[in-house]
Amino acid sequence: MTCAYSVLLSFQGRHEEALALGRTALAHDPMSPYVHALCGANLYRARRHDDGIASCRRALELDATAPLAILTLALNLAQKGDHATAIAALEALSARARMPAFQAWLALVLGHAGRGAEAERVAAELAARAEHEYVPPLLLAAGDIATGRLDAAFDRLEDAFAARDPYLLLIGVDPMADPLRESPRLPPLLERLGLTRV
Repeated sequence: MTCAYSVLLSFQGRHEEALALGRTALAHDPMSPYVHALCGANLYRARRHDDGIASCRRALELDATAPLAILTLALNLAQKGDHATAIAALEALSARARMPAFQAWLALVLGHAGRGAEAERVAAELAARAEHEYVPPLLLAAGDIATGRLDAAFDRLEDAFAARDPYLLLIGVDPMADPLRESPRLPPLLERLGLTRV
């Protein structure tokens, strides 16, 4: 329960509270790779990437195959500019698990690294998957963000809002959503999500 609540606080931009709850969870279960990875994710959203990297590396010491730890380590590394390591980790994770979420994050990191053609390829693969299986609109929006199609991204975010996707709350705090920050379409969406604090 403590971990889930810390993630909710993090999604709301209440980072110090989220991190404090994460420390409490770690005190109760210091050998849990999941708790370390969740703390790494909260640190990523709080833009404390060095601490996030350390937390994820600790999770991977405990379980070298933990997908959340691999994903979150890659995202923190990308924010620190280590795109090559982040992309390699996400490519391996995406090949292993074939989950649309991992493809979406890979597209975002490729776009963040300035590798537009590769981001476009991954985003197109994700869109093709959506033709024959369910891919949440938020993940399709990630592909649009990665390729600089911000109007299309906002259209998909509206679809995610209509679908009541709980992960839509990420747009208020996720560094990968920074390309959206200058748009006049973002504040009204955040307000409808109840994220006026972020």
